[in-house]
Amino acid sequence: MMKRISLYWIKIGLIFIFLFTSSLHAAADKMPVQSNNAIEARDDSNKDPEIVGDQISSKRKEIIKEAVAAISDTKKALLALENENKQGALDALEKALGELEVVLSRDPDLGLAAIDVKITVYDLYAYLEDIEKAKKQAMDYLEDDEIQKARNILNDLASEIVVSVTNVPLASYPEVIKDVIPRIDAEQYETAKTDLQNALNSLTVTDYIIPLPIVRVSEDIDKIELLTEKTNRTQAENDAIVNLLADAHLQLEMAEALGYGDKKDYQKFHDQLDEIENRVGGIVPGSDYFDEIREFLADFLAPFDKE
Repeated sequence: MMKRISLYWIKIGLIFIFLFTSSLHAAADKMPVQSNNAIEARDDSNKDPEIVGDQISSKRKEIIKEAVAAISDTKKALLALENENKQGALDALEKALGELEVVLSRDPDLGLAAIDVKITVYDLYAYLEDIEKAKKQAMDYLEDDEIQKARNILNDLASEIVVSVTNVPLASYPEVIKDVIPRIDAEQYETAKTDLQNALNSLTVTDYIIPLPIVRVSEDIDKIELLTEKTNRTQAENDAIVNLLADAHLQLEMAEALGYGDKKDYQKFHDQLDEIENRVGGIVPGSDYFDEIREFLADFLAPFDKE
């Protein structure tokens, strides 16, 4: 059975799926709302931090702890060098090296060690016609070389979760520290400071973008499957299925209008939803059929699942 993807799982747990190989399952009841307001981008950062610790395996938790400590000790060494505190800098770097060795001993094949994760949510509340009008206005501005005006419009045309991950490059970072230590011994403080600052600047930040309309389609599919599993559905339940299918179609149209994924895939998405609707009054699709849809949906999110 394919893993079920929920908005709550994506917003909070997905980062730990691809970073720390945890497997999460949660439910969210909130559905997207269309409003009459102008296009509005909303930024909700760092939600529900209290659940973070519960989702990370003990091994990965220790790796993160040691990697964060190594960066902290590098900064302490840099401060010591500013004060020409030779022994303080050497002690801090010795400690940082030891912490990085612990990281590598726990996972020798680890190329990057995550030390920070930030989640930012940009949710868009608009009618499809609002989006199309905004796109046309942006294109008009671009044709007139009014790039900044176009940029202001395009910046708001997003409905997504951005997961920003800061990593330590373990292939190079420890070697830089080893090279710096002799320079400190020789009291070449300026060179040592430059090298340490370059090491800190080598930390990489990777942004993973998860389209919210596709997540919401997945949630609709989960709810539809639960309803279709009932053998004696009421008319209200059949109506609920129709409404959920309509919302799934709408979310696909939103995703396509906003440019997420490959346009050629959208017709197949719609065809799969139509097939469910055709069967609502008679033989319902089996679980294999829903698995096929989920697998297709998962292709949009594949870059974010690093299990």
